[in-house]
Amino acid sequence: MKRSMTMRASDTSRPQPNAGETWGRHALILTVMLTCAVALSKSHADPDIWGHFQYGQDAIHHGLPATASYTYTASGHRWINHEIVSEYLLAAALPALGQAGLLTVKCLLGLGMLGLMFRAGIRRSVELVPLLLVLLLAATTLMQFWCLRPQLMTYLFFALIIALVDRTLPIGRESAGRCVAWLWLLVPLFAVWANTHGGFVAGYCVLVVYLIGRSVQLVRHHGRRARGTVMLFGAILLVAGLATLVNPYGIELHRWLLDSLRSARPEIVEWQPPELTSPAWVGWWTLVAAFVVCTVGTRRPRDPTQFLLLGLTLWQACMHRRHIPFFVILFGYWMPIHVQSVMHRMRRQSTPAMVKPVPSAWNRWGRVIGLFATSVLILAYLIGQLREIRVPRSGYPVAAFQYLADHQLDGRMVVQFKWAQYAIAAFGAGRAGMPRLDVAFDGRFRTCYPQEIVDLYFDFANGPTKPGARHRSPYSPPVQPGRILEYGRPNLVLINRRRQHPEMVMLRHQNDWVLLYQDDLAQLWGRRSVYDDPTSEHYIGASDRCVTNQPQSGLARWPALPRRRHALESGDAVQASPASLATARTTTRFP
Repeated sequence: MKRSMTMRASDTSRPQPNAGETWGRHALILTVMLTCAVALSKSHADPDIWGHFQYGQDAIHHGLPATASYTYTASGHRWINHEIVSEYLLAAALPALGQAGLLTVKCLLGLGMLGLMFRAGIRRSVELVPLLLVLLLAATTLMQFWCLRPQLMTYLFFALIIALVDRTLPIGRESAGRCVAWLWLLVPLFAVWANTHGGFVAGYCVLVVYLIGRSVQLVRHHGRRARGTVMLFGAILLVAGLATLVNPYGIELHRWLLDSLRSARPEIVEWQPPELTSPAWVGWWTLVAAFVVCTVGTRRPRDPTQFLLLGLTLWQACMHRRHIPFFVILFGYWMPIHVQSVMHRMRRQSTPAMVKPVPSAWNRWGRVIGLFATSVLILAYLIGQLREIRVPRSGYPVAAFQYLADHQLDGRMVVQFKWAQYAIAAFGAGRAGMPRLDVAFDGRFRTCYPQEIVDLYFDFANGPTKPGARHRSPYSPPVQPGRILEYGRPNLVLINRRRQHPEMVMLRHQNDWVLLYQDDLAQLWGRRSVYDDPTSEHYIGASDRCVTNQPQSGLARWPALPRRRHALESGDAVQASPASLATARTTTRFP
């Protein structure tokens, strides 16, 4: 009784925040979180989104294909689709929610992940300002990774697993063993994750290191009494690993992943290191600098397991930019307390101890009103960002695809692999009134293409490169940039003019290829024997060719698929304008 009375007395003696301070905190949190939402609201189309939607639709309607589809170079080759559940979800959600709904869900998922970090910081008694600074830095660094693609599921599952393990195994708590049973939730999490994206391998490796580190700490603190908990950790790791076998391919998925991860993919930008001097990576290098400063300068205890994992993920992130989100997520969970410590040290060193002036009520409420007004402006901008998926004409060959549709050019096409899944959605899905085109190579990469076909394409796209810039199969012949022009006898080649090497290759083969279409972004070449021979039924005369340097600018409406010719002829001028070429209804329902 005396103890409770004492506690009550001490509680009443603490200074209670007034209404202005409380509303100020709420307003600051709202403003920062909306700013984070803007960073996570990227709405430009990812190069693979057309393919993910198409493959999900195909699997829903026709079942999971066992071999490569929409390609003439890998027909019949095994296809290990490690993202199938993500594609199911995308194919089901896009028609149901629409573009705005799907983009909103994507943004809310990112805010939910930041909310887990915020809650973890509050639980560790981190002050509001350093905690919000960390969240803002994390959101801006994740900005270019938070796209509509299966990797999003990997980042979400990773964040959930860290939150679960963090909450289940508090540091220094004697009763932690009573909470360990919650770790069994890792089993269904990994079973689902293994069907949404192959990044579960990285997540499992992090979990192994985390639980081994915690096991060492438990044994050091509790000796033999920790044996049962350590054995439980081992059992959970074993069962969670076995749960990843619950997928359409069983152990074959793991064999393929190990084989694929064994060899580098330097041709893919995501597997390259982040650039040191590019403005696009300022947020990332700022985060790295903050980590180094806070690691050295903190006065808080450094948890060995946490800093080991932070170091490992930082090393991987500096080698492959694709792994940056793993480090960012761990930073958001574990570093705010150390950021606070460094900020306190800097504050004490820069200003002498003095009594802070108490702001007047007018000042307090003025700040509140200013923050809420700022939040309204940010929210208005955010709503505009989430309205639709944007397809920039400067990055995708919208006009070139319309030319292909207008002239009913079908067959086999070599196309830049970043445009290939866009081409698959436009010309590979059997849309009514559209020509049918199969591609040589696309962004599915090793999931359905043998390395020899990968080499075939990058010989054409990049040519000979310095050692280490390419990975080649030992069974591939020496680099021959023009070999893809004969392999499988393609009749069309669509290249990006901003990549010099493919254009040089085509100019060297002008005897066999004729330029049919050109703007400032794309060139479409046709086989001369098919399109330049007046006796050929596919002959395209000079008057039907369109060779210009017309700039491609502005945005096309998702999905930016070409319209059928008769629809253009029967529509009015507004409907036939380039900005509306994507609005036609097709047999494949792209919202």
